[in-house]
Amino acid sequence: MVSWRLPDTGRYKLNCDAVIGKKSCKTGIGIVIRDKLGFVLASCSQSLSANFNLDTAKTMAIYKGIIFSKDCGLTLYVLESDVEMVVKRIAEGCPMDAISGTILTSIISMLDRSEVTSISHIPK
Repeated sequence: MVSWRLPDTGRYKLNCDAVIGKKSCKTGIGIVIRDKLGFVLASCSQSLSANFNLDTAKTMAIYKGIIFSKDCGLTLYVLESDVEMVVKRIAEGCPMDAISGTILTSIISMLDRSEVTSISHIPK
C-alpha cells in the first residue's frame, strides 16, 4: 500500500480533500502544500454552496488546489488524491465520460502548462 511521501528537495506537493454535507448542500475543500521537510508552506479551506457527489467534490478540490498553488507562487511537482478514478482520468488525459468532465478538462489543461511530474492515487 502506498502512503504519503515527502517530495524531492526544491519540489512541492499538493494534497487536497473534500467532504460533502448530505443535508446542508455544502461542500468543504481542504488544501495543503508541503515541502521536502514536510513543512506546510500554504494551506486553505473553503466552503462551497454546492451539492456535489463525493468524487466531483474531490475533483473540485484538486482544481482549486492547483489554482491556489499558482496564487501562492508555488510550482507543484507532485499531485496526490485518494480518488483513483480522478487520478486515472487526469493521467490518461481522458475526462469526457466522467461526471466531472468539465472540471477534469480544466485540470488537465492547467497541468499541461505546469511542471507536475507525478500524479498519484494514495488510498486513505
